[in-house]
Amino acid sequence: MKRLGKTIFLVICAAAIAVLMSATALAADDSELKVLELVNAERSAYGLEPLTWSNDAYAAAQIRANEVLQSFSHTRPNGGQFSSVFSEVGLKYAFAAENIAYGYTSPEAVVKAWMDSPGHRANILSERVKYIGIARASGSGYSPSWVQEFFTPSGAYTPSESPTTDKPATATVPETPVKPVTPITPETPITPVTPSAPAQPT
Repeated sequence: MKRLGKTIFLVICAAAIAVLMSATALAADDSELKVLELVNAERSAYGLEPLTWSNDAYAAAQIRANEVLQSFSHTRPNGGQFSSVFSEVGLKYAFAAENIAYGYTSPEAVVKAWMDSPGHRANILSERVKYIGIARASGSGYSPSWVQEFFTPSGAYTPSESPTTDKPATATVPETPVKPVTPITPETPITPVTPSAPAQPT
């Protein structure tokens, strides 16, 4: 009887660990969630609906963030377009867009860079976009890399939201925002954002 109780206890512990590991794998970190908060604050300033977090798009963004570390391009290392990552995570889209950047050490800095770039700002402020996933990766190469994957599904879609993404948008936004630019079309790569070169010491 004691042996059976010990076995049941071990099975329960193993199941609990598996659940925790699964939840951790899907949970975005604070910097990624801060980017979501800042993006939705920008959209709110323009009278746009907030984007909804998608763990599927987050999985796609994680793949791309690791690829961008080695190849800073909207073209994937295998030669495919960025949007091919959506099929890898089981998403069918009617519209997709991607923002990438590297070298920025804070969510505020990378979002500002994207908002200062017409093509990237167009993606953030697009009325055609419904869902987003954001990932950051560090390592050798173009680090840290930041990726936003935007999409609107081609059919019915119920996002599996991360429980840690329900923070309210509290970011400061410009008081007099400029008029949103026309969004780019799907499959049209835009020039990646790179950080400004640091000032040389005098």
